[in-house]
Amino acid sequence: MKRLDRAKSRLHLSETGLSDSRRPDLALAFACDTVSAALASCDHVVVITDDTRAGQVLTDLGAVVIADVPDAGINPALAHGFAFVQSHWPGSGTAAISADLACLQADDLRHACAAADAFAAPCFVSDSAGTGTTAFFSPAGTAFEPAFGHRSRAQHRAAGVQELAGPRLTTLHRDIDTAADLWDAQRIGLGRHSLAVISPSTQQ
Repeated sequence: MKRLDRAKSRLHLSETGLSDSRRPDLALAFACDTVSAALASCDHVVVITDDTRAGQVLTDLGAVVIADVPDAGINPALAHGFAFVQSHWPGSGTAAISADLACLQADDLRHACAAADAFAAPCFVSDSAGTGTTAFFSPAGTAFEPAFGHRSRAQHRAAGVQELAGPRLTTLHRDIDTAADLWDAQRIGLGRHSLAVISPSTQQ
C-alpha cells in the first residue's frame, strides 16, 4: 500500500461531490475494506506499507503490517511480502491483492483461492478494464512471480499464468483508481469503511 499522501492520485473526488482533501481518508478506507474481506477468508493477512497511519489502523483490524524494505515499487514489495510469509508460515499458498478492492467480498476471494488451488499453478485476476491485475495467486509449491503494473494482464498471459474469470469474481475485478471506478464500485456495493467516508450520514 502506498503512503496515503501519494495514494489514489488519479481519483478526483471533486467529480463525485467530495473534497479532494478526503483522498487519503478514502484510500485508507479502501484498504480497510480490502483487508477486512481478506481477514474473513484467509489464514493470515500481511500488508506492506511505510505509511504510519495506515499501518496502525490495519494492524488494529488484525493484519500483520511490515515495512516496504525494498522501496522499489509494487513487485519488489510483493516479493518482500512473499518472503516474509514463507519465513513465518512455510509452504503456504499466497494471494497478492491490490489494496483498493473496496467492494471485495470474502466469498469471492475464497472462490478465487480455491480455483487457483484446483489449477495447482500460478493464476491471476484482471481488473475491470481488462488491462491490469488486481490479484495474483501462488498455490503452495508454485512460483510467486507477479507482474503488477502497466498492462500487467498481457504480461501475465504472455508468461503463461492462468487467468481466472467468471461472475463470482466481480468484486475482485473492481479496483478503484478514478471517479468512474468509484461510481461503479458504489453500484456493486462498497464496504462499510468506504461508505463511512463517502456517506457519513448513513453510518450514524
